[in-house]
Parts: sequence; structure tokens; C-alpha cells
Amino acid sequence: MIRKAYTETSMGQCHYRYKSGNGIPMVFLHQTPSSSLMYEEIIQLMPQNTCIAIDTPGFGMSDDISGNPNVADYGQSIVEALINIKISDFHLLGHHSGASIAL
Repeated sequence: MIRKAYTETSMGQCHYRYKSGNGIPMVFLHQTPSSSLMYEEIIQLMPQNTCIAIDTPGFGMSDDISGNPNVADYGQSIVEALINIKISDFHLLGHHSGASIAL
């Protein structure tokens, strides 16, 4: 079952979808202007794995943002979110702009 939660970052509340499982968690970063919703079907195809799909700040159900953050700002918010939800060892998959953030 995929659940939804929020965690705090320096760019506001960050929404994420997650499913508990075994092994090293898989973290998914969506393309702009999409959301973590784009990964729900993929997560459902991974029944044994822990999966986390994060809405980057300003997208999906994460808080809106002001100003013009850059890729490094988004990357920092993802790091903060993962630290707050106690994920330190993970596999990372990013699509389109999510791949830029992943780097």
C-alpha cells in the first residue's frame, strides 16, 4: 500500500509517497512540472522493495515556493527530506529534470 506523508525542508513542507519493503530503498524524483504521482504504477510493480517518491518543492502536494530556485537548491531540499525521514542509503532514479536534481 502506498502511503503519503510530509517532511520539513528549508524550502517548506515536502510531500512524498512511500511504500515499506525490504532492501535498500529506491528513491524516485519526477520531471518538472509533474509530481510523485507519475511513479505510483512503477512502485506498485515493486512489491518487495521500499520505495519513496518525492514531490520537489513547488510541485505536486509540496509547498509552493517563491523566487527562482536552481537545481542545487532542489537537490538540497531532497537531501534534507531524506535526512528527515531517516533514509541514508538508497538507489536514486530521476526522470528528466529529476535526473538533473539526482546528479
